[in-house]
Amino acid sequence: MNEYRFNSMSTMVHISITRELFANDLMPVYKKFEQIEDLCSRFRPDSELSRINRQIGKEIPVSEELYTIFEAALRFYEETDFLILTIVTSKARKKIGYQRWRKLHALNPFLYIFVTVHGLLSGTDFQGTILSVVNLAPLLMMGMMMLEKKEKATAAN
Repeated sequence: MNEYRFNSMSTMVHISITRELFANDLMPVYKKFEQIEDLCSRFRPDSELSRINRQIGKEIPVSEELYTIFEAALRFYEETDFLILTIVTSKARKKIGYQRWRKLHALNPFLYIFVTVHGLLSGTDFQGTILSVVNLAPLLMMGMMMLEKKEKATAAN
């Protein structure tokens, strides 16, 4: 497995792929992350989102790319209840500070595992075979990745 890492969007992006890539092969990936950050970063005053946020209450044109992102976010909001979590965590981040919030945010994989196991053992969400596979596949992949990371850390020591 070939691994590539780079910083983008205030995080470390980690790409694992079976074939070796060269810098030119990764350039479209870097550019896509840069494009999204140019559109959506709240940390860049020149991002399109930041410019829009300074125009609250005014009708202004929005790029097709950002409109597509807004449209997907709205669809996500309409189809799920996760907006509540976004609001709660956003308000919590302001109260507890960004660094502490990032540490808490690192618990998400463990919470995902807990919720999936809960659904398997006592919930009604896993009654169909396809639904069980769709929910178990990411859990198994995440477990394998965690074991692989632990093995690499052990081998390095």
